[in-house]
Amino acid sequence: MFLTATDSNGFYTAWITQQSTIELADPDRSETAKDLLHRAAIVNQRIAAGLQALDDPDVLTAFRMANRSSAIALRQRSIHNTDLSPVDVKVKAPTWQPFQLAFLLMNLVGIPQPTTIDREIVDLLFFPTGGGKTEAYLGLAAFTLVLRRLRNPGIDGAGMSVLMRYTLRLLTLDQLSRAATLVCALELERSKDPAKLGIWPFEIGLWVGSAATPDSKGSSRLSQGLLPPDLIIQDELHLISGPLGTMVGLYETAIETLSCRTIDGKAIVPKIVASTATVRRATSQIRALFGRDQVEVFPPPGVDRRDSFFAQTVSAQTKNARLYVGVSGQGRSLKVVLLRTYLALLGASQKLWEAEKGARNQNHPVDPYMTLVGYFNSLRELGGSRRIVEDEVRSLLEGYSDRKRETEAIGWFADRKIADDPLELSSRVNTSQVAEAKGRLDKTFHGIDRKHAVDVVLATNMISVGLDITRLGLMVVLGQPKTTAEYIQATSRVGRNDERPGLVITLMNIHRPRDRSHYERFQAWHNTFYRAVEATSVTPFSPRAIDRGLAGITVALARLGCDRPDCLTQVPQSFIPQRSCIYITIE
Repeated sequence: MFLTATDSNGFYTAWITQQSTIELADPDRSETAKDLLHRAAIVNQRIAAGLQALDDPDVLTAFRMANRSSAIALRQRSIHNTDLSPVDVKVKAPTWQPFQLAFLLMNLVGIPQPTTIDREIVDLLFFPTGGGKTEAYLGLAAFTLVLRRLRNPGIDGAGMSVLMRYTLRLLTLDQLSRAATLVCALELERSKDPAKLGIWPFEIGLWVGSAATPDSKGSSRLSQGLLPPDLIIQDELHLISGPLGTMVGLYETAIETLSCRTIDGKAIVPKIVASTATVRRATSQIRALFGRDQVEVFPPPGVDRRDSFFAQTVSAQTKNARLYVGVSGQGRSLKVVLLRTYLALLGASQKLWEAEKGARNQNHPVDPYMTLVGYFNSLRELGGSRRIVEDEVRSLLEGYSDRKRETEAIGWFADRKIADDPLELSSRVNTSQVAEAKGRLDKTFHGIDRKHAVDVVLATNMISVGLDITRLGLMVVLGQPKTTAEYIQATSRVGRNDERPGLVITLMNIHRPRDRSHYERFQAWHNTFYRAVEATSVTPFSPRAIDRGLAGITVALARLGCDRPDCLTQVPQSFIPQRSCIYITIE
């Protein structure tokens, strides 16, 4: 395994060298090319340093255990909703993708050697939706948890080592499931060798507010005798913006202060890892949120924007791509366009389903398109469309096979009976129903639980992150979402299996200038929509933010241990300028 990692590092070195020989069409961009290659060289050096860090026996042991635990967790997740066992030979052995292994290796210095500069770097994992970012940072979390146990026997190895933060309930539930599976795998490893990993079990906690937290018997407290967190993971960084990002950046003052400790007179802060698929001006956003000036985007882009070594953008002829279709009806209301679109898609998918032997076909190619995901920009639009689905769509579909052109003997549609009530994923649904709905969306129309399969699900931006269901392949978006990032994230919920590419139908309101503009430039805009992602705004120390949040930060620091003499002096110098007003007030 290590030979493979070393060879990959050598291939990356050769790739960087090869990139430097590319002739640029515009010589004025040579400085930009040099900067990109310099960033790639830094990443390469960090990967090499990570390989050298494996010479430390504790680091090597933690790395091996993290790999075993990650493999066990991935095997377990792969057999969900099947009759297979994790050790069944039919279960495909999990493997790291190159970028996942490289990301883990490049952080093998900052975690075990907290006094190095790597500790203060914020590593932003920037990769397309569904590419495997979660597995990468969970692997790093497993390494961090095991290493603390190896280096701190007994009670000193317990306590919160990794803090993971998410937004939106659906995302939190999904990531809780993944993290809990990994923690269970780690606990299996610990139970085999408690002398090495301690008698304290690996545990996971969840806090999502008093109304939705499953177990709130205990009270939240900070144990003074335990070590502070070593790793903070912020998923979906692009969502931490606007008013939310402003308050998060303000409260980050207290979190970082309470997480500081001193080693050999040097202030040690937690390692911060963030991830996203849509971001712009990440450095300024991270500086405002975390007070860190050093940010490394991984994987760093190459001279050719289509090739970063760890990922390549290929044409639709090489690999099946998600297909976007724009629909607009001049002189028709958007509700009529939605009704006709839903009827056509549901009726046509039923026709193809029957043509391919229906439920008798256990590998049915049409199954991803039997569930229609409707995406809406507001609850008002969702509510109005729900009435249309419950009434007109349901009744008209039962006789929709009669709809055909005058010259056609056989139509494109088949009669279909859908459920009386469409599934809904929005803020109107409580947390327990959200978890149940997510489970139902995984049910196929040819499986043993096909009676629970979903015909239509109506959703708001709740699903823009956290809905990682591979089988979904069909989405209808009503109106252009407010931001490009939201549009990319939401439509990436379908078509995650490149063997069964996704189909996204965007219904445009021709009377809205913004919708009309996107419709008229539909193909050109979609070919380049990643560059249209908006920059975020985070202003944690604006006067209004301080008015609202300063009291809470002061109380948090006072209650959770800021009476220590070194509490404030442990904060890194790079952190103080942006938070000086806070510290002056506390002192």
